[in-house]
Amino acid sequence: MAETVNITIHEWAEELLQELAEFTVSIWKEERPTLQVDRLVNWFNNLDLKYPPSAIITKVNEKIIGWIFFVQMTATEAEINPWAMGGHPIVLKEYENDLTIIQKLITKAIEHGKSKDITRIELSFMENNGEKKINYQLLGMTMVERNCHMRQELAQEIEYTGFPNNIKTVPISQLDSKKLYQCFLEAFRASQDSWMTDKTDAEINDYFHERVLIDDFPLIEQASIGVLSADIIIAFSVVRESHGEKNGQLWIMCVSPSFRRKGIGRKIIHHIKSTLIQEGYKSTSLNVSLTNEPASNLYISEGYVKDWIQISYTWKAER
Repeated sequence: MAETVNITIHEWAEELLQELAEFTVSIWKEERPTLQVDRLVNWFNNLDLKYPPSAIITKVNEKIIGWIFFVQMTATEAEINPWAMGGHPIVLKEYENDLTIIQKLITKAIEHGKSKDITRIELSFMENNGEKKINYQLLGMTMVERNCHMRQELAQEIEYTGFPNNIKTVPISQLDSKKLYQCFLEAFRASQDSWMTDKTDAEINDYFHERVLIDDFPLIEQASIGVLSADIIIAFSVVRESHGEKNGQLWIMCVSPSFRRKGIGRKIIHHIKSTLIQEGYKSTSLNVSLTNEPASNLYISEGYVKDWIQISYTWKAER
């Protein structure tokens, strides 16, 4: 008898969580042998999401063979299996190279996104995890970024001389969000960051207001500053507690195009590291697109070390 493949979309619910957690742990038992079902359930329960997530489940003859955790991140963007979920659709071993099953899951995720007026859906995975022989380009997705996570231990004081006299800094919390956004938009539209330059204005606007200014991770206010020249915002930084205990993650740093190559970015990094040391933090980290060579070269010259690389594929609505 031919296999009957059925794919359905489910609102996230407690009764669904246990079944999907058990299925996922059974799939991951080789690569994550210490993972327990209750730990994965707790991880899901502790997620603080702005938008209700969904589960896209595929069954063969009423048996679950794969699923996708669909998470809306902003009003216009969503992700497939984000964070610790690893990006790839979670399917039984005997189906993990079956492009038809994978395609059905991805297609259903795209349909679901369209129904919510989503214009961008991303899928990201660690480079050392490979693509599991999945050609996402054949599934209507485009590779947009190789994103590198960099870290640096803060073992000793650093020399920090401050900004020039014609430049002043203020806490980012004191700045007008509209002016901050204008600086952000101009900076990234003129950057070599492929992930940002690929976004529409609407997507950048939503990302800024829903992911940069507001987030669950605590803001380290002393390290998050606006840099002003003649009372105009020319650069700013956002630093949050995340990516490890006593670690300050540079969430975002941008410098206005007309003020680049003047040492402003380097001064901001010195301020961040000096402040984190004073506040008792042990390390600092950041993420940078490897297409953005000026930024990645700056961070490496300032002592940041490459930790891991993440590859991102994107489906985009027609423009």
